[in-house]
Amino acid sequence: MSCEGIRHVTVPRRNALLCVDLGRVFGDFYEIDERLQVVHLGKVMASPGDKYAFLYALADPNKRWLHVEDAGKLMALCAYGQTASSDRDEQALIDFLLPRHGILLNSLSKEDLRNSPYHNVGVTHQKFTNLARRVSDAIFDSIHTFAKKNLTKGFPLLIARGCGLNCESKQAFFRCFHSAMRK
Repeated sequence: MSCEGIRHVTVPRRNALLCVDLGRVFGDFYEIDERLQVVHLGKVMASPGDKYAFLYALADPNKRWLHVEDAGKLMALCAYGQTASSDRDEQALIDFLLPRHGILLNSLSKEDLRNSPYHNVGVTHQKFTNLARRVSDAIFDSIHTFAKKNLTKGFPLLIARGCGLNCESKQAFFRCFHSAMRK
């Protein structure tokens, strides 16, 4: 369900809410007022789910192309990554990947990164699961930074699609957002 289709969701009268659509392609926040008018608050990033799928394809020696279902696989692998600051290789890949738009449309290929230490390294390799964790943390940090700056009214939050947030990130976002609403 996208935020654009929010009119199909029952919202109590006189209550506004915020909606985040972090799907495969979109990474946007919306405000829905008590009359169900949708206002776009801004784009956090393009293609958060595709970023996950691309990373999975990059590390998997059996994959030549990005598959949308791989986003969920990569999010699961984040659980095996160790918590730490990004090293130089991780940060270089994060800096390359996060600002990219239209990964599928612009046909970014894993061969574009054939010199990367993560190219065909294997999806269960510790170096790669650490990278998965760092990318997930970087995506969360981008979302959280946008939310702190732009979502100041204390409205409840609806996550319409959460492909850009793994389970741990969703819980962290809920804790951050919920505590901000209570203030």
